[in-house]
Amino acid sequence: MELYAKMFPDEVSGIVFVDTNSSKYPERCKAQGLDFCDPPSDIPSWASLFLPNAIEGEIKGFATTHAQINALSEFPNVPLIVLSATKSRATNSQKEIKANELYTQLHQELTKMSSNAEFVSCDDCSHYIQTDKPSLVVESIQWVLDQQPR
Repeated sequence: MELYAKMFPDEVSGIVFVDTNSSKYPERCKAQGLDFCDPPSDIPSWASLFLPNAIEGEIKGFATTHAQINALSEFPNVPLIVLSATKSRATNSQKEIKANELYTQLHQELTKMSSNAEFVSCDDCSHYIQTDKPSLVVESIQWVLDQQPR
């Protein structure tokens, strides 16, 4: 969504990021000496039996998409909400705790791309906020719609 907004800003009137994957994560993760910083470039063959094709394609395209996003700087100044889930993140080690903090920090930083932005943390949501708390996603979409000029 971020790449689309940067490439076609005139076609975007608002955005709701739902626990989005930040393109800045790999670089910042490595700088902090954390583990599992690079997005996966492939998935195990057994996993492709369970994942829809769209998810498999998304996973394989992470690195390329991140590079494309980071090459473009302009983001449209449109209503923006960043929903951030924290429930599913592992906290078994100091590195995992730091990775979680970085993930949330990067979500908060995404709100700086627009002058009309909100950050919403959902502590009882997993990555699938739309399943865990669909009303939060609906309310966020409604907020973006309410920001539109009449």
